[in-house]
Amino acid sequence: MNFAKTILEIRNDAGLTQEEFAKKMFVTRQAVSRWENGGTTPTVDSLNIMINTFNVDANVFFKEEQKCQSCSWHLSNFEYLGLNEDGTIHGEYCAQCLQKGKFDDQFTPEAIINMIVEEGLDFYNTDHKTNYTKEQAREVLNQVLPTLKRWKQA
Repeated sequence: MNFAKTILEIRNDAGLTQEEFAKKMFVTRQAVSRWENGGTTPTVDSLNIMINTFNVDANVFFKEEQKCQSCSWHLSNFEYLGLNEDGTIHGEYCAQCLQKGKFDDQFTPEAIINMIVEEGLDFYNTDHKTNYTKEQAREVLNQVLPTLKRWKQA
């Protein structure tokens, strides 16, 4: 998910300078600059202001198929996004795996797989447009999770 590029496009489409955009967003010009350069991401509140002020469909932030880099869940809604310690959106992790900049240590790859297979398989299949049995889902997740950023770094 490329917040920087999308925010720059929204500002350019509105024909505004960073200063003008910042005033409408109730932030500093420097905040807008950091967003556009990828140095930081906006808070959920700021994204909601942007969506409403500039009449933008929230889906523009989800152009690419993005998945949580811990559990592989699709990140297709702001509510699903994990937050950094300062309340800004992380963008690579879901809210279940990353809360206030910290990973939930109980979510090991094995625990994630068991939770999805045993408790959330119907939702997983709907979300991923699949029809896996428990065994198939377990096999796929055992292949996918080790390729995700969080587990590659471990």
